[in-house]
Amino acid sequence: MWVSCMMDLKRARLHIPELLALCMLVVGYCVISYFHEPWFDEAQAWQIAKCASVRDILFEIPHYEGHPPLWYLILLIPTKLGVPFEVGLKSIGCLVVTASAILILFISPFPRPVRLLLPFTYFLFYQYGIIVRPYCLMLLTFLLLAWRYPKRHTHPWSFVFLLMLLCLTSVYGMLFAAGIALCMSWELAQEKGFGGLAKNIFRDACTRALLALLVLAVLLVLEVFPRPDTMVMSAGGKNPFIVSLSCALFTFFGECTLYTSSWFSKDRVLSQKVSVPWHELAVLSLLGLLIWTLLISLSSKKNLKYLVLPYVLFSLVAASLYFSVHHVGIVLLFLLFWLWIAIEDEQRFEIGRAMLKRMGATERDAYLAKAVAYVAVACGLVIPLYWTVRASLNDLRLDYSYGRSTSQFFNEHGLTDSKIFGGLDARAFKCNTPEAQNGDYVNTNDVGTPVVTCAYLSKNLCYNLNGGNDAEAYLHFRYPTYEESQQAIKSWREMGQPDVMFGYASDNSKTLGNIYSEDDYALVYVFELNSIWKDSYHHADFPIFVRRDLLDTHGLQELGGEETLGFKGFKITDEMRAQYEAGVPIEDIIAQYIDKESGEPGT
Repeated sequence: MWVSCMMDLKRARLHIPELLALCMLVVGYCVISYFHEPWFDEAQAWQIAKCASVRDILFEIPHYEGHPPLWYLILLIPTKLGVPFEVGLKSIGCLVVTASAILILFISPFPRPVRLLLPFTYFLFYQYGIIVRPYCLMLLTFLLLAWRYPKRHTHPWSFVFLLMLLCLTSVYGMLFAAGIALCMSWELAQEKGFGGLAKNIFRDACTRALLALLVLAVLLVLEVFPRPDTMVMSAGGKNPFIVSLSCALFTFFGECTLYTSSWFSKDRVLSQKVSVPWHELAVLSLLGLLIWTLLISLSSKKNLKYLVLPYVLFSLVAASLYFSVHHVGIVLLFLLFWLWIAIEDEQRFEIGRAMLKRMGATERDAYLAKAVAYVAVACGLVIPLYWTVRASLNDLRLDYSYGRSTSQFFNEHGLTDSKIFGGLDARAFKCNTPEAQNGDYVNTNDVGTPVVTCAYLSKNLCYNLNGGNDAEAYLHFRYPTYEESQQAIKSWREMGQPDVMFGYASDNSKTLGNIYSEDDYALVYVFELNSIWKDSYHHADFPIFVRRDLLDTHGLQELGGEETLGFKGFKITDEMRAQYEAGVPIEDIIAQYIDKESGEPGT
């Protein structure tokens, strides 16, 4: 027994650096997470779990959210137990991040310096850690898949179960799971032949497991397939498919490890809608080819398909459909899976050695190639660590979102029971529906501003967010019919003059008519959004207006002087009205005001 205790103590001492790193990670996560204000996407998922029925979560909401229901079902537990918004959300985030870090620190085959630094890099720690979204589940699942990979054929059900879990995390997880499953099927066909595989398809444990995965995948595709009235569907936009595909194939690896391209400088835009300078794309594509060469050199012929097939499948869909900039880190999560299995492969560097031999490379050339690989790995760790530091510092000093501050403001001034009208997003006045052609269609469902604040409260704050229904205090990503829209506007006007205008409305006169006058309202509060992306941030101010005759009742004063400067650009001017009537898109008219301040590196 004494010898066993000494052995355990010795093993523990060997892991002291990993234990210290894990402690630092948990402490750092708790500190930064405490200051982080969850933004709309985090709050929307929480509100769906809190308000929606299980039936809607399973069968209705996925069509409009584009996400499988697993994340909402997980959040269902703390919401139904009455756990406060931030406590419940961040506790789940901390648990998942800690579990992922344990796998990296104590189980992964990466060299110790890599294992110690990797959990602190930007996408693992901040973008998919501090910001708590289902992508943290993707990281954990990819790591578990890499761990179980050697037993994928001997114990197929445990590996395929993890592929099922990956499918349930997001649509992108479904794509990568499909690619990995195709690779497994390829190996089975090589081993048994297509005839033998078809003959024993229901007898072999591996094929039965893959068939079960296929059934789940088909059901999930049917579940998340967008309906015709879904607000966010095919992105369209500026870029031809070949440009978007080139970005996905040749720049995404570098984008999540080494650099920030000019078209991926903000996290909340669609990759299909950004302008891509051809000369910059050409340079970064060359760098991407170098990265591909290094990855292929590391691989064996047997495992190369696990890199190429899933990633090409993902790239084809990401280039043609919806893909937001902050999704680019998913590529890193998949890359970690593949690097893990490549390093554990006894035939690693098989292709690299063959390439050097074919080129007639000398020992000096081989040494140079190894040096390039080491430099690439070092840069791929140091740069994301720098992003983590900058993002964390920005989160400590800036309001990432506004839910915490606005909920306190409404509570402190007794405004939660007032008639509050939430501003409609600019998208509400530019919709891809036939009815929009007549010029008076408004997407009355697009009232996203109150959702983040409602997550802190026990009620629906705004009467124009799903009729003020407390059971629907989240955004429906569904275009209402023209008749539904007109009925909503009619009901809003019947409510009379609002007590409070919450958030920027593109044109309240279009929805409220002449029942109010801007002169009747005073600006009493300006809330901030600071969208942090890597080492920069993008700032926007939004207002809260209260009727002047209610200021004394609620102990409020009108803001003046410098306090209003950040908001002056949001007032509707005659010039802006003329542009709108001339057919200029709303987002183009107000773009210079919404993104008027941008925090770049060094600010």
